[in-house]
Amino acid sequence: MIEDYASAFVERAQDQAVLAKADRRIAAMHMGGIVIECRLKADYQSSFQTSPRRTHDLLALAIGLNDLAEQQHLARPKFDEETIELIQKINAPLDRPFIHLRYLGISPTDQDYMQWKVDFRTLQKRLNRILGITP
Repeated sequence: MIEDYASAFVERAQDQAVLAKADRRIAAMHMGGIVIECRLKADYQSSFQTSPRRTHDLLALAIGLNDLAEQQHLARPKFDEETIELIQKINAPLDRPFIHLRYLGISPTDQDYMQWKVDFRTLQKRLNRILGITP
């Protein structure tokens, strides 16, 4: 089976928005990580016609995309240090991998959640600028 990460990105972004609107913080943060994961994996498929790495590690996916772009001499912006920092924040909010947040039985503080939302929105804008508006 070939995954359709571009479609999954769109669907998971809608899911994340619904969860955020309902103030389901942990679920929204977990789904936000999945949104970014699908966005990065969709770029593997569209830009490089290759299957993305089998990982949930957003940082590894981003570094892999940078490496592929360099290897293929693509004239596109690489993920800069600030974007990598944002990817790391979404990759491990609350000092846990985003993929494991679903097992967390507490809610983040207002301050932690508000900062995560700012980081998530900023990262989405940066990815749109670097990778293009949609996968």
